[in-house]
Amino acid sequence: MLSKTALNKMAGILLLGGVVTLSGCSLTTPSAPKPAAQPVQPAEQEPVRTTAPLPKPELQQPSGLISPELSMCVKELDSLKTISPKDYSQMVAGFSEISQINKLYRQLERTASPDTLKLLKMSIEAKTKVMCAQVRYYSVLSIENTLEKVNGL
Repeated sequence: MLSKTALNKMAGILLLGGVVTLSGCSLTTPSAPKPAAQPVQPAEQEPVRTTAPLPKPELQQPSGLISPELSMCVKELDSLKTISPKDYSQMVAGFSEISQINKLYRQLERTASPDTLKLLKMSIEAKTKVMCAQVRYYSVLSIENTLEKVNGL
C-alpha cells in the first residue's frame, strides 16, 4: 500500500498532468498552415474561405513529450505540496480553472468562430504561464521562510 504522501504526490502529478494534457495549449508557436494550391483556371468559381481553420492547440511537443517548462512546473508544484500545503491548494484551484476553460474550448471547437477559439486558446496559454510563474514564486518564498526558521533555531 502506498503512503499518504506518495498518494498525494501521485494525485498532484496526475491533476497537473491532466490539466496540462486537457488544456491543449502550447508553449511553442504553431507553424502557419500552408495555403492550398489554387488551380490556374478553375471551370467554376468556388467561394473563397476568408479565414483558415485554426490548428488545434498543442500542449505537448511534436515528440509527444511534455515541454521542459511544464515538466518543471509539475515538479515545483509537487514540492510546494510538501513545503506549503496552503499555497499548493490555491495553485490546484487555479489549474482547475484552466481545465474549465479548456473544457469550454473543446465544447466550442467545432461551432465557434476562429476568433473565439483563438481567444480561448490564448487565455489557456496565458493562464498556464501565470500559474506556473506563481508556483515558482510560492516555492521560492516557502523555501526562504523555511530556511529563515531553520537559521533562527
